[in-house]
Amino acid sequence: MYEQKLMLSVEGMPPRSIAPSRKARIITIIVLLVALFYFLFPIDWLVVSSTKNNAGLITSNSLLFANNSIGKNYASLMAWSHGYHWRWVANSVLYSGTAAAAGTLLTVMAGYTIAKFNFPGRKAALAVIMLELLMPIALLTIAMYVLFQSIGLDNTVWAIIIPSCVSPFGVFFGTRLFTSIGCHRTH
Repeated sequence: MYEQKLMLSVEGMPPRSIAPSRKARIITIIVLLVALFYFLFPIDWLVVSSTKNNAGLITSNSLLFANNSIGKNYASLMAWSHGYHWRWVANSVLYSGTAAAAGTLLTVMAGYTIAKFNFPGRKAALAVIMLELLMPIALLTIAMYVLFQSIGLDNTVWAIIIPSCVSPFGVFFGTRLFTSIGCHRTH
């Protein structure tokens, strides 16, 4: 198989015919810096706000640290939550981490199976997945509650994790991904 090698210029850039212009690079950097600010500003605001009391949140400059200590706010948070704050954080990490890992595993396996194997009902399964993409998840909330209640899983960890593991978009994306990759690269 013939592979064409991309020859780099002296500056480490692609050949001049395909290299972005200086103006395009500057615009790209500016757009990326704006995106960086957009995503990091809420985190900065959260850290700065943790140094303020309730009155300071309203009256002081929201971008500057306050004189109130984080320790005092932490003690207030622990008193308000009766010491459950870190348990809530751990639950959030457990639920989201388990759902993300299981969801990724399931969608990749389903996408690979649909893309690489011929089995009866393959086209019907893909059609059902495409139809599920049109259905908003809020429409299924009551039905999922009734289902989990009937099998005794309501008010459990699994009632949170199981619905988060299933993603029709993930299966569709995995199917498209593995369809685009040749068989010699996946085995």
